[in-house]
Amino acid sequence: MGPFGGGGNIARIAKSPNTFDPEIKSDTDSGLLIYPNPIDEITTIEYSLSTDNNVELELINSSGATIKLVQMGLQGAGVHAVSLDMKNIQPGLYYCRVKTKDSIFTKRILLKKNLHEMH
Repeated sequence: MGPFGGGGNIARIAKSPNTFDPEIKSDTDSGLLIYPNPIDEITTIEYSLSTDNNVELELINSSGATIKLVQMGLQGAGVHAVSLDMKNIQPGLYYCRVKTKDSIFTKRILLKKNLHEMH
């Protein structure tokens, strides 16, 4: 598992790679899974690549600001999974975006109140 690592809506955004739009339409064929979701601290992001591609993972808040950005580099075709540690991130609604040169997949995730903060 890598450094960036639930349910929600799955989407493919057919826009400019730098465009973020939380009003995205569902696309169940995207191959993007996030579990568990809602998240307490750590979640797994699983995605599928049809061809070798450079991959970028981005965590975006509900205002559209990037919270985390990880360049995963060139990855081979197939299924990949990474962990996302959200211990130091405020609870709320976020979007996880997996971007390649060919496509962008976005999925909504919910971070619950961290267990550390409850003590």
